[in-house]
Amino acid sequence: VLYYGKQNLKSIPKRDETDSVINLSFTAKGDETSYSNISIPKLKTDYIFGDLNNDGKEDIIAAIYADSGGSATWFEYATFISEDNQYVLKSITNSFDLSICSGGSHDGQFYPKEINNSVIYGTSVCYTKDDPHCCPSIKKESKAIYKEGKLVKTK
Repeated sequence: VLYYGKQNLKSIPKRDETDSVINLSFTAKGDETSYSNISIPKLKTDYIFGDLNNDGKEDIIAAIYADSGGSATWFEYATFISEDNQYVLKSITNSFDLSICSGGSHDGQFYPKEINNSVIYGTSVCYTKDDPHCCPSIKKESKAIYKEGKLVKTK
């Protein structure tokens, strides 16, 4: 929540919370329409657990849903590393940057499934030039790792 507040200092934030999610929305001053919406899960079932840095401790990846209005949606992955018996936020990486799809940054997204031997296994969904935004037609098994304080894709 603090991270997204710092990213939107010039906006008007609104926070709604339930037992399972924190919803943040940001509007520009003088405008009632939000330009950014963030949903942060609170339930353990929405996280992926595993050792990301080979230190024998369980770390966490939390999938945060984001949109900027219309059909522009994506996930951002918050990486928490276990340090001194607490979880420390190390990075937030968007799903576009972890996808192995070719072309521009918005040609596909990465969806992690599990952490095994410090590797994050998942699927990249990719678009062809004829695919509508709703419906990518290509799925590729892909991987990411935690390296130098952030998540990065691997080939």
